[in-house]
Amino acid sequence: MKLSAGLLAVAVAQDGDDRWSFYDYSIPNDGRVGHAVSGVGMAGMGGHEGNRRYCHSTLDTVKIHRWDVTMNGYFAHFNPVECIGEELFCQIEERAHFGQIIGIRAGCAQMMNHPQVSTTAPITLNPELKNHYNQEASRGGSFDQGGGAVMIFYGIGGCLALPAQNGWDVHSSDWRGVMEENYFMGTHGGYGQNQCLRFQQEDGKAQLLPFGVSVCRTCCLAGGGYFTAAGDDGPCNFYPYGTAGFPDGNLNAALFACQTHDQQSCGFDYTNFPSNTASDCDICAKEMYPNFSMYEQPFFEFIHNVFMFSMSTTPFCTGGACAPELVWNGAQQIVG
Repeated sequence: MKLSAGLLAVAVAQDGDDRWSFYDYSIPNDGRVGHAVSGVGMAGMGGHEGNRRYCHSTLDTVKIHRWDVTMNGYFAHFNPVECIGEELFCQIEERAHFGQIIGIRAGCAQMMNHPQVSTTAPITLNPELKNHYNQEASRGGSFDQGGGAVMIFYGIGGCLALPAQNGWDVHSSDWRGVMEENYFMGTHGGYGQNQCLRFQQEDGKAQLLPFGVSVCRTCCLAGGGYFTAAGDDGPCNFYPYGTAGFPDGNLNAALFACQTHDQQSCGFDYTNFPSNTASDCDICAKEMYPNFSMYEQPFFEFIHNVFMFSMSTTPFCTGGACAPELVWNGAQQIVG
C-alpha cells in the first residue's frame, strides 16, 4: 500500500523510537500531528500551535548520550518546543548499557486524566494546573450512583507511568500507596525488576550502576514560557536559568570542565542553533543529570525543574547557579 508523505510521517512517529521527539513539533512542517495554527504566540516561538506549555525536546538529527556540553551532550542543544493537546508535562528518558549511557531523549508528555475527578481549581487561582487539568487517573475517584460511594482506579498512565518504572522506593510514600491501589506492587518495580539502575531515592545524585540495561525516566509539570526577557526558570527539563530566549552565560564548557580530544580548550555557541556543530568539546570531566526520584513530583501542583531538587543532598542547581560534579569514579566512562 502506498502511503502519502503526511501519513507516512505519522506512521513513523508511532513506532516508539520517535516518541516525544522534535519531529512531531517541527514548526516548518505544520500539520504532521494535525495541530492547527491559531494566531501568533510568544516571540520567537514560531506562533501559537499548541497549548502554550513549553519543554526542551531533543533533536532527532543529533545523537545525545552525555549529560554535559559536548557535541553529543544534553546541554549543548537547547531546543524548545510548544506542546500540543493535553501534553502538560516534560519528560526525560536515559538509556544505558553496562554503565555507559547510549541515548537520552526528552520532550513533551501527556497525563492519563481521571474522568471522575473534577478540576482542582479555576485557572485564575491556580494557572499551572490549567482549566482542563484533572488529577491523574491513578489517584482514583469517588462517586455515588445511589448505592453508596464507590472508589475506582484506572491504573497508572501517561506521565506518571514513566517514573513508576524506576522502581518501588524512588517515590513518595503516598504515591507508593496509590500504586498499591492500582495493583502495582513492589514485586513489579522492586530492585529485581527496576528498569532504572541509578536506584535514586531521596538522594537526587546516584551514580549509574555499571551492569545491566538501564532505563531511567522522569517528568515534570511544563511551564508557560522559557527564558524570556523577564528571566523565567526555563523548561522544567532543561538548564533552569536564562534570559532572552536562551540559557544564561554560566552554561559553558568551563562549567563542565570540558576540552577537546587533544586537551585543548573548547566551547559552544547557541547562535549556531540548531546545528549539531554548536559544540567543539569532546570530553567533559563533569556531568549534571536530572533527579530521577519522584519524591516531590507526584501531584504536579508546582513547577519543579528536575535539575534543581534533591531531598537529602545539595541539588545540581540552586540560587541562580549550577554545579556539575566529577564523573562518578569511572562508573560513567569519559569518552569522546
